[in-house]
Amino acid sequence: MIIAIALIMPPRIYAACAAFTDGVGFAAGARPASIATADFNSDGKIDLAVRSRTLTTISIFLGAGNGTFSAPSTISTLNVGNPVAAGDFNADGKADLAVADWTAQSIVILMGQGNATFSAPTSYTVGLTPNGIAVGDFDRDGTTDLAIANVNSANVSILIGKGDGTFETAVHYATLMNPQDIVTSDFDRNGTLDLAVANRGANALSVLLGNGAGAFAPSVSYPVASAPYSLAVGDFNRDGIPDLAAPSMSGAVSILPGQGNGTFGTRTLYNTGNFPSVIAVADMNRDGRQDVLVNGSDLSLLAGNGDGTFNSPVHFGPSAIWFAFADFDGNGHADLAAAEEFADRVSIMRSLCPRRRASSH
Repeated sequence: MIIAIALIMPPRIYAACAAFTDGVGFAAGARPASIATADFNSDGKIDLAVRSRTLTTISIFLGAGNGTFSAPSTISTLNVGNPVAAGDFNADGKADLAVADWTAQSIVILMGQGNATFSAPTSYTVGLTPNGIAVGDFDRDGTTDLAIANVNSANVSILIGKGDGTFETAVHYATLMNPQDIVTSDFDRNGTLDLAVANRGANALSVLLGNGAGAFAPSVSYPVASAPYSLAVGDFNRDGIPDLAAPSMSGAVSILPGQGNGTFGTRTLYNTGNFPSVIAVADMNRDGRQDVLVNGSDLSLLAGNGDGTFNSPVHFGPSAIWFAFADFDGNGHADLAAAEEFADRVSIMRSLCPRRRASSH
């Protein structure tokens, strides 16, 4: 029997506000390793899809809208793999799932029915050891496409959506060694989506500029701290231009400022005191400036100053292999869901920060 275990503790205090409550844990099966958030049952409340690293299932937790969740139901994913991503692949307004399959070297698509159930899985062959998944409209046709980072084939795969939940055969673009994660944004501000990739084996990021028709230019690389496992997009200096942040197993986070033309400035390194592999960007202390959160033996919060620089890390929370931000209790604040792989649970930490007025400099 699966039960929810509530851990009631006083809130932690960060930067003059109570940033997050300590976790309320929900049993998630064996080794939960990634999380996607969406409204899977069409009730207007945020739910969770949690992928196991060792099981061929995804656990669906339905949100109650107050920061609590139902006991999970499970759906089959054919084989083991990681991670899971959510999107609307057939434009029916219902959340679907895309899952990396390490056994078949494919991406598995599960079409949401709008009632927290999903269609039988279908697969699309990509590269070797698919890992990072980015969701976007790369050919500007109004339908959702996918970009996949393939760890052991040194490339990314582009799956162009047909708008009915199916995809074209994958097209591949070279990166550097061991592309581990991938994100999408408009880095050159031309109205089309581009890609950035974290290359774990090359100690570098690769940027591939999109042409708006679903194709991408050859990658351009930027050095970062050693062994970057993931990356995130933010606007850390509030100039309206996307920047990049990449955590590395060396213990540092690399911040690369965007130049607005598809290129990036020299990295700045921030030590986390951890060995981070996952990153997320959000305004966690609600001061109007974007902050960075990374994992490790605990969670490390780098509070942004709004000028592209960050404060020293503040440590809190559990040792999480994955986390995601969403408003789970409907109060307009970004709450945190953390996958504790070796505790077999997902912890929900609700934001308690009041909105604070940020200075202009």
